[in-house]
Amino acid sequence: MLYVIITFMNGVTSDNLVNIIRKTLLESLQGILTDPDQGLELRPEIKRRLKKYSLAKSFRSHPLSEIKKKYA
Repeated sequence: MLYVIITFMNGVTSDNLVNIIRKTLLESLQGILTDPDQGLELRPEIKRRLKKYSLAKSFRSHPLSEIKKKYA
């Protein structure tokens, strides 16, 4: 295996190597950062559950002065 890599690398210029690395990194990052569920629709029962949960757990904000007192 190492022989194959060394033989392959013999014919690769530094510019080609940079392009190979760049392409590999780009493909890897796209695989990690893209949403596999993009374009899919939620089932109605899931939408109802999410809506019920979000209404039950309403967001409560705190004044900055209260936060300063608590963490200062």
